[in-house]
Amino acid sequence: MLSRGGLPLDGSFEPTDPDAALANLLAMNIVDIIWRELSGAGLTIANGFPRTAAAHDMLKVLSERLAASHFSLSALLLDILETPYFNALAPDAACGKPYGLPPLFNVWTRDEPDPDHRANSPADGVHPLSARTLLSATYAGLGWPQSEERFPALSLPDDRPVGRRNEPGEPQAGNANPPGEPRPGRTNEPLPPPPANPEALFQRDVGVFLSIASKGFRGFDLTARLTWEQRFGACAKPEGVKTDALDVIFAKALAAKASLADVALALKDRLLDEPLLRADESALLASLLGTDLATPFKQTHEGALRLACGALLSSPQHLLAGLPALGGAPASLGPTAAESCASLAQLQFEGIEVECAENGIRVHER
Repeated sequence: MLSRGGLPLDGSFEPTDPDAALANLLAMNIVDIIWRELSGAGLTIANGFPRTAAAHDMLKVLSERLAASHFSLSALLLDILETPYFNALAPDAACGKPYGLPPLFNVWTRDEPDPDHRANSPADGVHPLSARTLLSATYAGLGWPQSEERFPALSLPDDRPVGRRNEPGEPQAGNANPPGEPRPGRTNEPLPPPPANPEALFQRDVGVFLSIASKGFRGFDLTARLTWEQRFGACAKPEGVKTDALDVIFAKALAAKASLADVALALKDRLLDEPLLRADESALLASLLGTDLATPFKQTHEGALRLACGALLSSPQHLLAGLPALGGAPASLGPTAAESCASLAQLQFEGIEVECAENGIRVHER
């Protein structure tokens, strides 16, 4: 019933079908969870009520569409991605007001003294990626396998006998004092805690949800940044990984006799989806590599480029979401527009003529 005509209500706007009302609540909860994952801010507050009128309308529309699609998560994702609020362009790149979005991300802007600032801007939609999403993207970009422990325990299993510690030199197994029963000649201090699980400690410190007692978080405090840098700061391959994505890039660069600029662009394009180098970035890379970026790539440059990879993985462009990646024409990575047009013009297409113009390629029917 919910998928065919929405939630049935009586004259007092009360649900007439309890099953449909429960399904409607489930749809709204799913929408709120997925919206929070994609945008960093939920549509509801802790008691389940929408945060603003705009959030109410968005929650209602998306919930109805989710129910109409028979609870298809792929359809819900498409509906959210097709809204004009997902990864909205910055004001300097789009036609519109700087504060032209409804208060879906930052509801406190309604208290701004300037009425023009009481809506949201695209910057209000910038948010830290959730820890699991961030780790998945990082491992995929580096070509490293993810840990098989999705929800690791914080402590390793302890196979020592339960009880008290024996005196030095005495065998442990079978001779430990039972709890609460000290014996003459035996120490009464408790056994040390079992060893911690390194993978669990890493995931906990970068904000991964592990259990009800360790719910995780979004954002990077000092502990999270130091933990992140320890694992990814130098992009050093973990034990057991012989070849990663960087090795593939380096091998192709050697075979093509590419420059350091080409390799740096390839790294940035893969990790950040930004195939361009700004002047300040080029200067920093040249300082790190100790040479001009026009220099041909050599194997001796791999260590410094892995450090540059670590810097990219710690950058806001990798850790945050909410704005589209910066585009641009990559330098020295493929033919120019004029070269591409000339190549197309040489090809023979049935019934089509390619003309190279100053402002691009024109295609005409013969």
